[in-house]
Amino acid sequence: MNIIVIHLMKQMGRNYISGNEYKKYGKYSHSSCFKKYGSWDALLKAAGLQPTPFRNGSKSYSNEELFEEIERAWILLGRQPKYEEARTIGLFKISADTFSNHFGGWRKALEAFVAYINSDDESEDAPNRSHRRE
Repeated sequence: MNIIVIHLMKQMGRNYISGNEYKKYGKYSHSSCFKKYGSWDALLKAAGLQPTPFRNGSKSYSNEELFEEIERAWILLGRQPKYEEARTIGLFKISADTFSNHFGGWRKALEAFVAYINSDDESEDAPNRSHRRE
């Protein structure tokens, strides 16, 4: 990460930078940074910055946590959320890339969510869903 980007973030009163912001302002390619540091959090740490607030470090989310976030956004929008909206800071509390990485793509995340909501499985392994359709 180049010093100009770090300086810019500090001038903005922030101690983090998102991957998208780095793509816009950074000197080196995003993929080169990942190759060198292995993860975005490792790169931020090496630069003396903090993880972005809309990510929770390397936290692993459960399916239920991810589904709850999709449901919250779906209700807020009144319709199915789009990938571009999931990338908008403020709408989702979990990054769109987290959904894509966890489920193998945004569409697959939505398909899994719909299957979850429509599931009639009431086994001990299934989460308690009071909002589930009967």
